[in-house]
Amino acid sequence: MSSPATASDPVVSATPQMASKKRDPGLDAVRFLAAALIVWLHAMEISPHLTKLAVIGRGSVPFFAMAAVLLMGQSLRRDPARPYGAYAWSRVVRIYGPFLVWTILYLLFRNAKYIISGHTGDLQINPGLLLGSAAHHLWFLPFLLIVCLVMFPIVRIIVRGGPTARLVAALCAVAGLAIAFINIPWSTAPAVEQQRVTAWEGTLGAASYLGGLGWWALPAVFWGAALVAVDTQVIKWLARWRRLAFASAVLAILGCVTALLLLGRFSFLENIYGVAFLAAALLPWKGRIVDFLAYLGRYAYGIYLIHVAVGLGMEMFVVRDRNSASFPVIFGLMLATLVISTLLAVLIGRFRATRWLAP
Repeated sequence: MSSPATASDPVVSATPQMASKKRDPGLDAVRFLAAALIVWLHAMEISPHLTKLAVIGRGSVPFFAMAAVLLMGQSLRRDPARPYGAYAWSRVVRIYGPFLVWTILYLLFRNAKYIISGHTGDLQINPGLLLGSAAHHLWFLPFLLIVCLVMFPIVRIIVRGGPTARLVAALCAVAGLAIAFINIPWSTAPAVEQQRVTAWEGTLGAASYLGGLGWWALPAVFWGAALVAVDTQVIKWLARWRRLAFASAVLAILGCVTALLLLGRFSFLENIYGVAFLAAALLPWKGRIVDFLAYLGRYAYGIYLIHVAVGLGMEMFVVRDRNSASFPVIFGLMLATLVISTLLAVLIGRFRATRWLAP
């Protein structure tokens, strides 16, 4: 069974999970759940009459974005003097290196899919590929790299503490709130669908796609930076009032999902959904189920990167007509995609020669 830890547990009495390099099982467990919801999101988008259900997975990207900034603060607390250049290069190697490999793999995969299915088009090579246009989910890696490079100096100021840090944290909180209510008409049509275009058009389409989806996750980025200023106090409060915090997080998630199902996409709700997910992740969880999910959560980015290829490959043989695909068929496809993607991600992560492909 799984339950919040008591105050006598080491994970609670040792103040921040944030001050130690030891992996936080709660955070890793929710990472896996967030990755599973992204698989759900992309599966539901296959059928036009099921697309509305995709919003159930919309809190995942804000969760990943906010968690990345919060973990950046953890890293800076351990090494506050870390040079920006060293950090930037480590992010480029860890995030953009695997991204380039996955870009090549998806480029080859999609062209092979077109040939097998008798499609007349192909995916052209243009600079837009460097922004994630080889597949509709790869945009998140360039976005994550940009977030890391831009937010590092800001988070460093917040970690140092003092009046300036509090001011910067407050400005980040306000900026996130403002962005959540500002709708900019970026293009969110997958750049991967833009086939017969010039190099300029392909690049512009990919940049607009990355910017559009990135804008929706930006509030969580700024709220993550603001949270760095009070993360120690927040974790203590979550540990002390764990049942109330868990109930509040569940109610917030259910409320956001219900509102999104009724109203459609709304940036503020999606980002609050991500915040509630992170709050649940920071609770001091323990138990066998949590440990198992935490183990799988270590491979969350691998699942994210692999699942589109697995899903597209299975769709070719399972879904004859997207317009008539039923929920049981799509749900079965989603579960199979999740299981196969998880097994492949774990397999890749077990070998030193390949584990870097799942950052």
